Amino acid sequence: GATVVGMSNIGGAKIFMGDMLHAVDLQLTAPTHHAHLDGQGGDIKVSDSLTTKFRRTDPIVNQCVSMLPFIGAALKHHNRRIFLACSDRRIRSMELPKRADALWAGRIVRPLECTQMCIESGVPHALEVLDHDMSLSPLLFVGTSDGCVSVRSCLDLHTVVAVYPHLHEGSVSCIQHVCTANLDAVITAGLDGKICSIDSSSLGDRKKPPKILFVQKFGVIDMDFSMNMHVLFTCDFSQTVRLWEIVRL
Repeated sequence: GATVVGMSNIGGAKIFMGDMLHAVDLQLTAPTHHAHLDGQGGDIKVSDSLTTKFRRTDPIVNQCVSMLPFIGAALKHHNRRIFLACSDRRIRSMELPKRADALWAGRIVRPLECTQMCIESGVPHALEVLDHDMSLSPLLFVGTSDGCVSVRSCLDLHTVVAVYPHLHEGSVSCIQHVCTANLDAVITAGLDGKICSIDSSSLGDRKKPPKILFVQKFGVIDMDFSMNMHVLFTCDFSQTVRLWEIVRL
């Protein structure tokens, strides 16, 4: 058991172990090389008298989701993965070892490094993993600040399955997968107040575009469903939590 905590004041994130006594740093950005104004770094030659410095600039983590090893990859020994939505428009993926003691090097806890990274059209604010038992590859839904929702493969973030540009007029605030006996859809909410439904069985099909279920006047900051999927809870900018009875999506 572990908890991912984003550091909003300095950027970056840490993973705290189950006892909350040990923390593992997540390396989101490599050290950045900075030079003074009288010279340039990189392949261009710089004078010997030029002094340089290194500093680390970590983005802020907006949201984190995890993906358990799925059934289709059980024989391939995939590790558990976490996906971070970062303020520099990037989605970062990291693999967690199967044993916590694998992070230790003597008395030092080794940091986790990013294994995959992709860039979005806007700042990602909402993430959701769609993983069916019979799926060959689980999918990652990403909602961004420009109202776009993109669908990527969890195993290869550069593989784009579908893109829904400007699905919302404002930032996408929440994405949730709803799976019942009669419904299998991905529900998105945005600061524009729209609640949309994406059919998970026809991703990218232009003949089956996302549906707008309803529009809430004061926007949607976050949402969640009841255990029986009969009630939808939303919170908005009017400091109100609303309960919506789900009759039919």
